[in-house]
Amino acid sequence: MIIFQLLLLASLSEQQKCGRSLNAFKDCIVRQGLPLDPIFLTKESNPTLYATVNHQWNLRLVQIDPLAYFLPTSTSVVQIGVKCAKDSNIRVVPKSGSHSFEGYSFGDSCKVVIDFRSMRRIEVNQREKSAIIEAGALSADIYKEIWEVGFLGIPLGGCPSVGIGGFTLGGGTGSFAAAYGLSIDNVVEMTMVAADGIAYQVNAEKNDDLFWALRGVGAGYIGIVTEFKFKLFDAANTKITWLVNSYDVKQSAQIWEAYQEWITWSNEDGNAPTTMSRINFGRKSQILIRLEFIKKGKNFPKN
Repeated sequence: MIIFQLLLLASLSEQQKCGRSLNAFKDCIVRQGLPLDPIFLTKESNPTLYATVNHQWNLRLVQIDPLAYFLPTSTSVVQIGVKCAKDSNIRVVPKSGSHSFEGYSFGDSCKVVIDFRSMRRIEVNQREKSAIIEAGALSADIYKEIWEVGFLGIPLGGCPSVGIGGFTLGGGTGSFAAAYGLSIDNVVEMTMVAADGIAYQVNAEKNDDLFWALRGVGAGYIGIVTEFKFKLFDAANTKITWLVNSYDVKQSAQIWEAYQEWITWSNEDGNAPTTMSRINFGRKSQILIRLEFIKKGKNFPKN
């Protein structure tokens, strides 16, 4: 009983400490000339909006109620938020589209989430086949914009509501990966806000150490990336074919032999489509094989 009471007191003390830090964070934002509405959000200030912003689709995880949400509209606002968080002794967590399977983008009850839903700008340069994309942009909007501007493509995933920030830095993959690499492989430049609130331009020539680190950091957060510059590819002359077959597990030896022959052929034949494949053991003693064929160029095979 005594141990329980001590733990309860410790918990209450921690909550009070978090509350004081949050008040300091809020006061800092105001001193910097930013309006609290609509960039600062707590469960108490607007319960309905908080519930919307805090929607967590993965029911496998325990619901998290972050201390507050900070919704920036530009890199300069992110800089203020990060600096105020540091001065107030509050940890921050970035969130692009909230699809983190492990809930990394929701922090905990003593952290402030920097939510990028108000930063979804997409600027396409058709001439150089590139795009500058803010961290909150969603896959569906990106695909649509770059296609309509110049029939261009980018190697993202298949879920339309995934945010570009977490997908890219987390090593997200999709159907285009076998032919064009991961999303992070196609990043040529990033804007990153460090813990001191300074924004850095990061590429292969400028701050190249950060450029190297960010392309593998995952959920480590050595800084908060607010926008990316991607190289794009010609999507008008790219064809994708999906093939899914199921086989009896008793055919395993034959399946593996045929699969190895296929892989050998696709690697040796310069005219063969690039292949991305998955083999899973399904229900009722079945083997499921999914092949994704990606063919670049104008001369597509009929079959």
